[in-house]
Amino acid sequence: VTHIPFPLDTHWLAIARDDGFLAAAVAEFVRDGLERREAAVLVASARRWRLIRAELEALGDDVSTAMDDGKLVILDTTATLGRMSIGGQVEPSRLATELLPVIDRVRAANDAAQVRVYSEFLDALWSRRSFDLVAQLENAWHELLKVESITLLCAYNLDPLDERKDPSQLMGLCRAHGHVHAAQDSARRGEAIRRAMDDVLGIREVGRLQMVLAAAGLPSGDKGTAELTLLWLRTQVPHLAHRVLIQTCRLLEEGQMPLAVAAT
Repeated sequence: VTHIPFPLDTHWLAIARDDGFLAAAVAEFVRDGLERREAAVLVASARRWRLIRAELEALGDDVSTAMDDGKLVILDTTATLGRMSIGGQVEPSRLATELLPVIDRVRAANDAAQVRVYSEFLDALWSRRSFDLVAQLENAWHELLKVESITLLCAYNLDPLDERKDPSQLMGLCRAHGHVHAAQDSARRGEAIRRAMDDVLGIREVGRLQMVLAAAGLPSGDKGTAELTLLWLRTQVPHLAHRVLIQTCRLLEEGQMPLAVAAT
């Protein structure tokens, strides 16, 4: 989906399978930034912002004060896309023109060296199947990140293991980012995938696979690395990946997980 040969560590991707988990991932991203004395700009719909705000407040953050102090700025997704459009078509070249002045104002007002940005409109365009436009915007963000002190979170409401989706397209999306975070049931699901790989491929083959993956230069991630591994396998050996996925589903349904993981 994209053509970014060297993704940046400041270009993050969160993948979740429902809005609640997606909001939790964004809230974690924002809170971590505020704790580091960074400012944050969020481009979100009113509905998604309500979910993110609820997650932040559940974590103990004083959202109203952060907004009043200008440390947290919220922009509406539809309005932002409208300002980036020419003749009803979103123009990626207008990304910097529209958002950089806001980011610079927030940075200056808070004396923040780094600004965290979350943008919902990429997910909105993906859901409309505007994949080429998403690729262009991801590349536009990449160019901006190369010259600006910004950490960007792109969060998509999708399942990387959904066999109805094109794995090459999803892998392209992952490869465009330097850091991937799968937000939903990542510990339990990851353990199921690892056990399923051992069952289907055998421990020796899994070890070889890990060496291949290390050489493939996949993005890093603190959560969701097992999902990313299985997604990569879908692009290379789909029939084996299908068997692993079937076994993963069986393990999850039967609850054959270590108790410490199943309790998370």
